[in-house]
Amino acid sequence: MKINFFILMTIVFACSNSTVVNDYKWEIVKGKGIDPEDKLFYFLSFPQKNYGLMFGSSYSDESLLKKKFTDFNAIYYFSNDGGLTWIEKKLGKGKLSSYATKNNYVFLSKELKGEDVKLDSTLIYYSNNYGETFGQCASFIDFFIRNIFVRSESEMYIIGKQSKVNYWMIKGSLDGGKTWNDIGNLENDLQSPIMIDRDILYLTKSKNKNLIKKISLISGTLSEVQLPSQISNSYFVASYANNLFIIGSSEKEIFIYKLIGSHFIEFSKLPSADKFPVHMEIYHDKIYLILGERNPVGVTYSLYSKGLNLSSWDMAPIPSSNFNPFAFSESAIWGYSLDGQFYKKEL
Repeated sequence: MKINFFILMTIVFACSNSTVVNDYKWEIVKGKGIDPEDKLFYFLSFPQKNYGLMFGSSYSDESLLKKKFTDFNAIYYFSNDGGLTWIEKKLGKGKLSSYATKNNYVFLSKELKGEDVKLDSTLIYYSNNYGETFGQCASFIDFFIRNIFVRSESEMYIIGKQSKVNYWMIKGSLDGGKTWNDIGNLENDLQSPIMIDRDILYLTKSKNKNLIKKISLISGTLSEVQLPSQISNSYFVASYANNLFIIGSSEKEIFIYKLIGSHFIEFSKLPSADKFPVHMEIYHDKIYLILGERNPVGVTYSLYSKGLNLSSWDMAPIPSSNFNPFAFSESAIWGYSLDGQFYKKEL
C-alpha cells in the first residue's frame, strides 16, 4: 500500500510540533503559519535564538495567469518563538536580493524591475526589532545590491552593480543610509565576500590563479594573496578568532586552508568524489561544512563537523533532498524543506 509522505507527517504533527526523524537527531519542525503556495524563499536567518526570519517572493494569481514571472511581491515570515510559529508580512512589489543582521538590527535590500518601473532600482529597509517591522532607509536608481554589511545602526556598506558595467562597486554610509560614498571597484568574478573590522575580503580568479583579496573600507586600497596551487576552484572564506579559513577543491579532494599572515597552512582535506561545497560556517571552536553529492536521482546533502583542534570529521546525512534556505542559529542548524517544514539539528 502506498502511503503519502505528507499525510503521514500530518498524523505525526497532530500530537507534536516536531519529531526526531533519524539517529542523527534531526527534527522535523512544522512552521505553523507558513503558506508555501506560489512562493519562493531565498534567505533564512535567526538574528537571536527566539527570533527567526525567512525572506522570499510570492506571485499573484494574475501574474501567474499572464506568465509574468518577474512580477514579484516581496514577503517575509517572522517568528518570535524560535521558529515554531510564523507570521507573514509584505514589503510591496519587488524581489529581495540580500540581507544582513547585527544585534537587533536587520537590513534588507529589494530589487524593483518590471513594466511599471522606468529604471531598475533598489530599496534598503531597516529594522531595529529583529525584523518584526521594517521601514525604508535608502534607495538607488540603476543599482543592484548583492551584499549588505552592517557595523552599527548608522554604519553600513553595500556591494552592487550598475546595469551597463562589468564590475562590482562598494559604497558606504555613516548616517544610516541617508548619504553614500563610493569606496572602490571589484572584479566581476567575486565570491564569498565577508567584512572583518573595516576591510572586505573576497575570493576571485585572475589569469588562472585563485586569489583572496582585501579592500580597505577606509582608504580603498587593495591587496591580494594567491591561494595554494592545489586549489583549482575556491568557494568560501570564513573568519574566526582572528584566523581566516578558505575552502577550495581539486579534481579529487576538498581542501580547507588556514591563512596566517600571507602564509597558508593546510587545516584539513576530504576526498571529493562527486561532492561539492555548499557552505562553510565556524561556531564555538567547531567548523561545519554542508556538502552536496550528485547521484542518478538528484543531489543528497551531508553536514560535516570537526573541532578546530581535532583531526577527524563527524558526518550526519541531511534527511531531505531540499535544504534551502538554511541558517545557523546560536545553537542549531535549520534548513527549509518545502510544505512549511524545517529540518533542525542541535549543534
